[in-house]
Amino acid sequence: MTESTRRRDPLGLLSGGEGVIIGTVVCGAVIATSAGKATNVAQLVAAIVASVTVYALAHVHAEVVGSAVSHGRHPKEAVPIAVRRAVPMLLASLVPLLVLVVTAAFGATLRTSGLVALLATTGLLGLYSFLAAQRRGLDLVPGIISALAGCGLGVLLILLKTLLK
Repeated sequence: MTESTRRRDPLGLLSGGEGVIIGTVVCGAVIATSAGKATNVAQLVAAIVASVTVYALAHVHAEVVGSAVSHGRHPKEAVPIAVRRAVPMLLASLVPLLVLVVTAAFGATLRTSGLVALLATTGLLGLYSFLAAQRRGLDLVPGIISALAGCGLGVLLILLKTLLK
């Protein structure tokens, strides 16, 4: 990441596309699998935060180990890089989490809040995928195909939630 990119994207949300997608999917997966088991929004929020945090830590660990094996990089050098790449995962989960909390605050049931958050997750995955295609310079049709693939991940999460009720 260049210094110019770092200034425009200090949290890595634009340059950390993989992390944004993974963080969004992990958050959605926790909503899909836990919304029927949690008894209140606080429990579901705790499950999301804990799961995404553990996943991000696992990603950091895997990247540090992989960097040592593949590139002979010392952990002192690899950890900061890995942490920087994991931050977008954590931040991306905030949007579906916020949707969940806000809908519940407006009186929606936990089940409804979970579904709305999954619908938002589906939209975000489509948007992130479309923007990634556009950023790569792809034309409109490949961008739409990319967005549909992203939305497909969200649809799988909704189906998972439906199956697990």
